[in-house]
Amino acid sequence: MEASSSSSSTSLTLYRASSSSSHHVPLLMDERTANAEDRKLWLIAVEKHFIEVLLEEDAKGNMPQGQFKTGTWTIVMNEFNKRTNKNYNKTQLTQKCQRMKGRHRTFSQLIEHTRLGWDPISNTVTASEEAWAAAFAVNHKFKEFKKKGLKYYDLLGRLFNSNIAKGFLQISST
Repeated sequence: MEASSSSSSTSLTLYRASSSSSHHVPLLMDERTANAEDRKLWLIAVEKHFIEVLLEEDAKGNMPQGQFKTGTWTIVMNEFNKRTNKNYNKTQLTQKCQRMKGRHRTFSQLIEHTRLGWDPISNTVTASEEAWAAAFAVNHKFKEFKKKGLKYYDLLGRLFNSNIAKGFLQISST
């Protein structure tokens, strides 16, 4: 496996060598790789600026049905990079947005469990070990929130809640 990175971009692309030739086939980032990249590239303050820019564009009406209008990602990228003095590209921003949406959805599902509580001030989920075990049996991704809840849950809720179908209206992307 090789890693490729250009000097003008902070993204990491992973490749799998093709067995039949010298071509390289891009791999989708697995969860651990995405989390490691998030920790490296997306410091808490940087992530908050990103969420704020997304919320501003949503407030302008540029995110109907949870999808940005054509050209909005360029506006988001330019404004975000200006505010943070960074050089993120559209792919990094769209992928980060999707990861945030997924984590928000997972955390929302977790705190909907009746035997769990959430303290927004300390950003912690409170539950007995038995309740945690039951939650983990439902979704192993809940484990990441046992020690600390989801940072900026309230802001992410403003961004994603009106755009996420729940219950029988939910359609899986798979």
